Amino acid sequence: DDLAYVIYTSGSTGKPKGVMITHGNLANYLLALDHELQITREDLYLHTASIAFSSSRRQLMLPLSQGATVVIATSEQRKDPLALFAMIKQRDVTIMDAVPSFWRNCTAVLANLDGETRSRLLDNNLRLMLSASEPLLSAIPRTWAAEFRHPARHIHMFGQTETAGIVALYRIPSDIGGARAVPLGRPIANTEIFILDEAQRPCPLGIAGELYIGGAGVGRGYLNSAAQTSAKFVAHPFSETPGARLYRTGDWARLNADGQIEFVGRRDQQVKLRGFRVELGEIEAALAGHPAIRECAVIARNDTNGEKRLIAYFATEAANCRITWFRRCS
Repeated sequence: DDLAYVIYTSGSTGKPKGVMITHGNLANYLLALDHELQITREDLYLHTASIAFSSSRRQLMLPLSQGATVVIATSEQRKDPLALFAMIKQRDVTIMDAVPSFWRNCTAVLANLDGETRSRLLDNNLRLMLSASEPLLSAIPRTWAAEFRHPARHIHMFGQTETAGIVALYRIPSDIGGARAVPLGRPIANTEIFILDEAQRPCPLGIAGELYIGGAGVGRGYLNSAAQTSAKFVAHPFSETPGARLYRTGDWARLNADGQIEFVGRRDQQVKLRGFRVELGEIEAALAGHPAIRECAVIARNDTNGEKRLIAYFATEAANCRITWFRRCS
């Protein structure tokens, strides 16, 4: 139960909070995640994260705990996908771990290469391509499998700084279809995930609610902030263990028919529009699925009559785009 580290996160408020993680939290996290990923001493794990982010703990401690080698990308390589993949090939890197926006940039740059150049560059030893910390659109792993014909397995992970790191993961099938974000998957060992309504009751299948996390990874709380700790680390309503707690993520999610958890959006991204509750994250995911859209963001804003409207901002690769294209996104 001794403190292992304090790492600061701003969350959605912009005000830094010191998250306290114990040795027990960290040890469980590394063991449970390795049970899923099966890191070996022969692996070379690419480190791309800033040391200020919780993902840097995963990219450093997970491979070292299994006797694997950590290959640290330089700042120049992180800015240049072609230089990065040249290094990956040269150093025989076997595992790459990055946020989806980084994967999206790498994928776009590689897709613009001619087929022969790309094939030479991607003739490497990557066996696992991991993503975490943001929603991942299915188009990215589909491009790697279908267009690039790369054999590496894609795994998308979900976690929180307050739970030591990853709490769920999804093994992406090579033939994944659709244009939506891939699921968050299922919990890793010693982790509980609940999707609850406003009264902390389990939501029915397919109905969105707030995502709560329990288990051995839940941290001690926020440093020198009892009020914030009590607001986010709440009593476990379904446990008989004294002192058991759940962490309220503020994320909105639902359980699909396959038993996979799907990310819907942030609780603070919900808006009421003409009496209906609208998830801005779902709209962004639908728009991002259009091949002409590179990036997008959706906000709710009042017009001059005081009526709330949804406004989408987007960046596109298309020379002549038509708004009617995007109105058909679904």
